[in-house]
Amino acid sequence: MSQLRLLLVLLIVGCGNSTSTVAGLARIVHGPGASPGTLTRSGSRYATTPIDGHWAISPDQGKVTLVSLTFHDAGGGSKQATLSNCAPTYQRRDASLSSILDCPFLVPSGTYVSVDLGVSTTAQVLINDATNNIYSDPASSTGLSNTAPSGGAQFVNLTVPGPGGSGNVMTVTSVLQTPFVVGTGKSDGGSASVELTIVADMIHTVFIDVRGSSLTFDKSLPQPPVMLVASVTGPGKVEYYSPLGTGKNVQMGLASTGNEAGSVRVFYAPPPQPSFVFHVVPGPSEAFAANPARFTGSNFKPGGYLGLDSTGTACWALPTDFTWASYSQLCTMKVPANVGETASLRCQHLSSVPAPVSGDTYASGCPTIAPDSTTTLTLVAR
Repeated sequence: MSQLRLLLVLLIVGCGNSTSTVAGLARIVHGPGASPGTLTRSGSRYATTPIDGHWAISPDQGKVTLVSLTFHDAGGGSKQATLSNCAPTYQRRDASLSSILDCPFLVPSGTYVSVDLGVSTTAQVLINDATNNIYSDPASSTGLSNTAPSGGAQFVNLTVPGPGGSGNVMTVTSVLQTPFVVGTGKSDGGSASVELTIVADMIHTVFIDVRGSSLTFDKSLPQPPVMLVASVTGPGKVEYYSPLGTGKNVQMGLASTGNEAGSVRVFYAPPPQPSFVFHVVPGPSEAFAANPARFTGSNFKPGGYLGLDSTGTACWALPTDFTWASYSQLCTMKVPANVGETASLRCQHLSSVPAPVSGDTYASGCPTIAPDSTTTLTLVAR
């Protein structure tokens, strides 16, 4: 799976030739929510003590520190906006799209084509699972225990690898679907302020290994233990589809070392059309509502033709790398109406995919495929 990307769909218009700074606000909101019935499932994977294997965890709470936003222009220049005291606390029980924290920043006016989000490699998580006896415990050498700590579960640090295995800040990169212009107001036709809405999602974003009485965090993935997706058109709608049929803590198998392969997260900004999908597969896992042919001069371009057609079917293409010179597969999925319902994800492995019938996305009609893989997913959160 490729490094997580932060998708920013920025639609500010104007000229923006001034070098004045523009006030910005990063508004962090809660990710997809789910009713209790969709977060639990009976079956042999659940036990009163944690059974051996690789577990997908949805922390009860989580904290991540955002340190900067770096805006890049088409000429290779960049401007960095510092974020101070921007450490939102996610609580799983909160409602979808409810507000968590506002983080102000300043950005120079200009025309930008991409943005990097600087995220601390050290986050904090709190796990209080009395059903499976999995608890975060700062008194444990691993940060985890299979017995409830005195005083209850508490936050523990979770540090993941930095870029190239070093450093304490990782970069979550987005190449914008279209360049955006930040101005200083009516004098230059730009916007006098910039507001980013960042959705924070922690359903199955942490993974642990259980071997007997030993519980350890899986720290092999160079990505934060929280999914982050943002836009300036509002939070829209977010969905999470699980092949395991649950958003609760679940054992993925004795031999599993994956991160719930086949799961799908869809972000709509704004509805009804999706703008970003994160579909966990080996290799690049992101697709955008964009035609890569419209972007040049970048080793990371948006593409994938993501769209929702008139039949209510979402479809997207995944690349072999983000130049989009060749593809790995094309997937389709009929979007269910309600949380708790299932969807059939059908994919065909292809080195090339058809262009949309019209426009830049498959909203004009999903291509006909001969699927060589089919996965049943459950919409567990929206």
